[in-house]
Amino acid sequence: ESIVSLVNKIFDGDFPLPKRKFLNVNIPPIPSGQCKGFKVTRAGNRLYAHNAEVHYNPRGKEYYWIGLPELGWMDTKGHTTDFEAVNDGYVSVTPVTLDMTSYEDIKILGEWL
Repeated sequence: ESIVSLVNKIFDGDFPLPKRKFLNVNIPPIPSGQCKGFKVTRAGNRLYAHNAEVHYNPRGKEYYWIGLPELGWMDTKGHTTDFEAVNDGYVSVTPVTLDMTSYEDIKILGEWL
């Protein structure tokens, strides 16, 4: 199956996810003939270096880039994350939602405030 066929499946009216749900699709940087297929994954966790580098935008405004230069990810049993799938030569397809609220922390935060 190709990326084109995946996009066609999404737009043919048969998309199985409800409203406000989306797909995060990551394609490995390899020739299409070397791609091993698709994997449904979960979002991985990035590992960042413990540093912040000062940079300047084109207008001279200072900003900080956290975690440079090396980016990694947490390995999982069974290689179930998007990072691992792409690294293993697969197209990663992760269902995502816009609501990133940490519901379990609402009460704790309310008590803290």
